[in-house]
Amino acid sequence: MPLTPQIDKDIRARFKSLQAKGTDLVQRMKQEVRHNVYDLTSFGDEYFAFRTSCVTLIEYLSHGSGRLANVVKEIYEQGETYLGARALLGIICGLSDDYDNGLLDSMFARMEAEIAADYLGQAEALLKEGQPGKHDHVPAAVLIGAILEKTLRDLCRRQSPPIPLVTPAGGPKMLNGLIDELKKAGVFNELRAKQLRHWADVRNAAAHGDFEKFTRADVDSMLSGVGQFLADYS
Repeated sequence: MPLTPQIDKDIRARFKSLQAKGTDLVQRMKQEVRHNVYDLTSFGDEYFAFRTSCVTLIEYLSHGSGRLANVVKEIYEQGETYLGARALLGIICGLSDDYDNGLLDSMFARMEAEIAADYLGQAEALLKEGQPGKHDHVPAAVLIGAILEKTLRDLCRRQSPPIPLVTPAGGPKMLNGLIDELKKAGVFNELRAKQLRHWADVRNAAAHGDFEKFTRADVDSMLSGVGQFLADYS
């Protein structure tokens, strides 16, 4: 899953906190029902605060993509009643269990792939709109390189155990360092690593103003190559 260990830890802690709050709320509302107090409006503020926190977590998990919109819709359909609170708690418990068992991983992967594809589309548009001889291909090279770097970092995180993203000195590993680590882990072979290093060189040249070291044709090739790499490894 392309989440950092700290974010993953925070999400699990938030699920646990919401389940505890929801369980407490449901139990107290149940006591009121048992005492034949059917007017539960006194729980309204607490219920709506709990519901808002649940929706916030769900929206965070879906990165605003709307992939869990049906879950959010179901949540908003619940009223501030004992049964509504119990249903909301059940939804959160179910999502937490799915998260713990990796059943949301494919959703995260699809969202990441869609975001990368969108950026590649922007890079392609930059190339089409540019004029030969004007270095208009340089921004596209930088953008494609950023997509490649993010993809390599996500690949490192998905290994078991995860490949560290920082050097022993504490600095972030650069593109070539990530490529070498993934090749060493057997994710791809030397031929693939050689292609990736070439694209890394193009990105670095573009980022440092060494425009004479690559051509528009290099960026065109990089665009299609990185697109295929994402299709193979995302």
